[in-house]
Amino acid sequence: KLRITSAGNVRVPDNGKFVAGDGDDLQIYHNGTQSRISQESGGDLNIRNKVADQDIYIQTDDGTGGGNITNYFRADGSSGEVQLFYYGSEKLSTKSTGIDVTGLTETDTLAVSGTSTFESDVTITNDANLILDSNGPQKILFKDSSADGLELAYYTNGDYLAIQKTSNSNTLLRAYRDTSQVELYYNSAKKLETTTTGVTVTGTALATALSTGASGTGINISTNTISGPA
Repeated sequence: KLRITSAGNVRVPDNGKFVAGDGDDLQIYHNGTQSRISQESGGDLNIRNKVADQDIYIQTDDGTGGGNITNYFRADGSSGEVQLFYYGSEKLSTKSTGIDVTGLTETDTLAVSGTSTFESDVTITNDANLILDSNGPQKILFKDSSADGLELAYYTNGDYLAIQKTSNSNTLLRAYRDTSQVELYYNSAKKLETTTTGVTVTGTALATALSTGASGTGINISTNTISGPA
């Protein structure tokens, strides 16, 4: 039975409950092993702090075995952030732009619908692959603080891999999947391409030496002009 001690405490025996609501909807009690706050029926269970700029904490044992408690959850009323802790060490915090994670993130599947920014190395281990799968051009950009850079792009319409400038997509190289052909460009103008018999050069080819192979095999050059040093 409920009683008030000489110290002014209200004492309720095990399994005795504080209840509220016409149907005993809210129940607060200790069952001899666990303490429970339970919404038995009706609507939601809300935990609120209406004091300006103050927080809500969830705390429990800090793992040292000495009866010390530490933070595991904090709803920050002054910043709007929610923070998750590991034995009192903050690991995740919500931000107006998303989340901020401190430490290692492990995930079985990661689906990103927007832009991801990495400020350190990205390591892929255990024979895993980086797979880009989309219907349009799939690109990896390489750039510094300057306006221009290079991008590695795979075009599904044409099935070729290209190296090109990021500012204007001027092509530098193309490698075709189905034909195994490779093309080299200067400012998007094709200058060299591989063929089944060798290479085709568009424009002037400059070389310090020209070797045709083993002696007696001959040479077959199709060109409008051959020029060299006087």
